[in-house]
This record gives sequence, structure tokens and C-alpha cells, in this order.
Amino acid sequence: MASPPTRAQLAALIDHTLLKPEATRADVAALVAEAAALGVYAVCVSPSMVPVAVDAGAGMRVAAVAGFPSGKHLPAVKAHEAALAVASGAGEIDMVIDVGAALAGDIGAAEAEALFADAVPLA
Repeated sequence: MASPPTRAQLAALIDHTLLKPEATRADVAALVAEAAALGVYAVCVSPSMVPVAVDAGAGMRVAAVAGFPSGKHLPAVKAHEAALAVASGAGEIDMVIDVGAALAGDIGAAEAEALFADAVPLA
């Protein structure tokens, strides 16, 4: 039987996230410092906070969300939001799908939304 993962191994799989709308630049800088101390994989912030996280990060991977929180944004809006986040330094995008469509069984809608990734330039 394999040994359970260590704390460091688990931490390296986690994105430390701050998506509350009232988050300040200081909150994001504190998140990045805490993430570095914890040894997590990345920090995940709102697209407008990507430059703050990048500046505070000293090499920390930065992720951003697209379509957060509802997923009800048009795919083109999500693609543009993601492209702007990548241009600001995000190396990962977490897209929120239209949860209502998925719950209604419209998997095709979720698949079509996922194609937005083709519109996002790679960093």
C-alpha cells in the first residue's frame, strides 16, 4: 500500500484562491505571501488582480477566473476576459461554465463554451 501524500505534496496540488469582490491589493499581496509559505501550486485571483499577484509573486504561478461567479457570461466575453488575464501575466485560466445549462443536461453548451480556450493566446 502506498504511503499517504505528505503535506508538501498535497500543497503542491492546490491553488490558493482569493475571489471576494472586496479584495484589496494588500489582500492579494498577503495571499501571495501565504501561498509561497504554504508551497501551493498557484494563486487564483480575479482578472483585475492578476498584475498585483504577478508583482507580489516573485515566481509564483498566477491563475485567474473567467465567467466568475455565475458562468452566465457569453463565451466571447469569457474568452476576452481570459485573454486579458493572460496578457496581464496569468498562466492558467479557470473558466466557470453555465451551471444552469449543465444541470439541465445541456452538455453541448458546456462543450461549446470550452472551445473558448482556442481564442485565448498562450502566455
